[in-house]
Amino acid sequence: MQSKDMWKIYHLVFWCGIYFITENDFIRTMAMYCAVVITLLKLIDYCTLFEKTDTKVIQINELNAEEDKLPSPRSPHSTVPATNIPCVFSSSKKYGHFFQPLISAECSYNLKLGEKHSFECKIVSSQNYNKKSKVRFQMNSKNNVFVVDEELWISSPKMTNAIKGIVTNFDQFMSVVDVEVNFSIDLPIGTPATLKKSFDKTPYTRMEAALATFSYKYESVSPEVRSMLLGRQQQHSPERDENLTDNSLLAPNLPGLNESQLSAVSHALRTPVSLIQGPPGTGKTVTCANIVYNLSKSGTVLVCAPSNNAVDNLANAVAKTGIDVVRLVKKTKETVKSDLSNIYLSEQIKKLAGHSEFKTLQGQIDQGVELSPNERRDYNYLRRMAEIDCLANCRVVCTTCSGAGDNRLEKINFSSVVVDECAQGLEPECIIPITHGAKKVVLIGDHCQLGPVVTCPDTRNGGLHRSLFERLVAAGLQPVRLTVQYRMHPEISEYASQTMYESTIRNGVTCSDRTGSIDFTWPNPNVPMVFYSSDANERKSRSGTSFLNYGEAKVVEQLVAKLLSKGATPNQIGVITPYEGQRSLLKQILNKNKGVEVSSVDAFQGREKEYIIISCVRSNERNVVGFLNCVRRLNVALTRAKFGLFLVGNANFLVKNPTWKNLLRYYDDRNLIVEGTVDDMCTAHIKFD
Repeated sequence: MQSKDMWKIYHLVFWCGIYFITENDFIRTMAMYCAVVITLLKLIDYCTLFEKTDTKVIQINELNAEEDKLPSPRSPHSTVPATNIPCVFSSSKKYGHFFQPLISAECSYNLKLGEKHSFECKIVSSQNYNKKSKVRFQMNSKNNVFVVDEELWISSPKMTNAIKGIVTNFDQFMSVVDVEVNFSIDLPIGTPATLKKSFDKTPYTRMEAALATFSYKYESVSPEVRSMLLGRQQQHSPERDENLTDNSLLAPNLPGLNESQLSAVSHALRTPVSLIQGPPGTGKTVTCANIVYNLSKSGTVLVCAPSNNAVDNLANAVAKTGIDVVRLVKKTKETVKSDLSNIYLSEQIKKLAGHSEFKTLQGQIDQGVELSPNERRDYNYLRRMAEIDCLANCRVVCTTCSGAGDNRLEKINFSSVVVDECAQGLEPECIIPITHGAKKVVLIGDHCQLGPVVTCPDTRNGGLHRSLFERLVAAGLQPVRLTVQYRMHPEISEYASQTMYESTIRNGVTCSDRTGSIDFTWPNPNVPMVFYSSDANERKSRSGTSFLNYGEAKVVEQLVAKLLSKGATPNQIGVITPYEGQRSLLKQILNKNKGVEVSSVDAFQGREKEYIIISCVRSNERNVVGFLNCVRRLNVALTRAKFGLFLVGNANFLVKNPTWKNLLRYYDDRNLIVEGTVDDMCTAHIKFD
């Protein structure tokens, strides 16, 4: 209880005591008056708290049991109100008031986290190429965690200024990190350096601005969209049209659509806010590109996703249809060549009609001419005008959700907004593109896979980890589900279909379509799956913040070697583990097998490999399974393989967990649980009682 609440209670007890003890009428009257005032103040507090919550809440269930331990306790200094997670908001202002402190707290937490993350190291190798440098640093301590693609500031006594680099690889087991710098540097081996994590407040600033726009600018979205986003208006999937298979719905240069995909496209075109659920391998990107193509016929479309990779995949598919599309990226990314460079804004402005003065200056820059300060000032202004002109007149703009808050898009309205991978983004993040005057919103994702990443315990407890997609489903908005999967062998897809999607997923590929060319002897010849039971115990990683399992790592190494010996190529094999400690260990062990990708479950979401090996890691006497208890994470891991799936774990330990007991019983019924050596596997007998 907060101190101000205790103060009121103490005073209430004090004045009530005075009222009953004293016999003086005047003092008794004053005591009664004070007690009434304090009681009223307390009632006002309760009313205010009630206004901040809604009666309909999302129930916490097994779908969200993602942590290694119980939810983190609230900080005594938390600025986040302890409320239930609303599904429905009575007004735009209450919506903004709910999310604004969450975003502010998440930003502050990450800022403080970044300030603490300063690491001492030394340079162990340096390589210059294409006017860039790739530098490897050996960390002085073991308690380090870096993420590929994150930005770092590099400083050293031998450098005049700190420089910014991007992490390209991190090996926790060896405590080395590779950083790429956008210019050549020449520092000798052994040079001491300091790495500091870079924190960018821009996404949070844009989220807060979007919340304010949504809350106070009524014209920022249409009334129908606003009502449905607040959860106040439920709308079920409309009846199927008689002309659903009309070729007019099919975009050129893309694969044809099945019935569920056509239904999703039709639904999106006729509904103010639509949810499209795309289970693994069901052709979500192709469906989304068809939706964008059809929406662009009647107005401008803003296409977004939380990550650059998701935006690039979708932009590539949309560009194939032949419609006018621009990819808006960070200035620093414009110089990086990619398959999409031709649709980058920096390239598209060169093709604009008019803007002759800008094109003249741009031509001089391309020829290596140094501009004068006045010419550079004019060039920057003219380029910005050309960019705004291009964005305002383009049919489709593709960018990240945060990129939609770019000030070059500030005064541009889009009639339709499509948000891909919506279930992976923070809700305020997905609101940014919607506030560009949307009259139609299409949210595409899968709330049965991994959701947004939230680092602050208080904001997680406050509800920030719930995606917009998930909240609207909980509020009663029915998603249209894609129901035909084209990725996995039918036997591999069966378990996920049963447990996560009510057995609604059908197979668009046959068993013969997904029979690999390798000569591998499966325990059940008709089912390309194995659960290899290992009794090896887990250990804490060197950092003390993760886990690893040497016994499982050895089995994974042997399985990879066997697959390669049977004809698989390294780039056909993916190794997945939920723990960073095990990932680093496996990367070291499998280093000689160049091309075999070792990554986390989170990093593999949305991707696939011909053969997937999963290392479960956890095995202890305390019966703690940690991240393995998250059924969403399990769903992602089990649905990455096309031809063959291997799980390595302690079956006798995991069977004690209800989630894994269900999976192991499924495997046991098909004689897929084995033990012994990799070259001589025999059926393992698991006790399920």
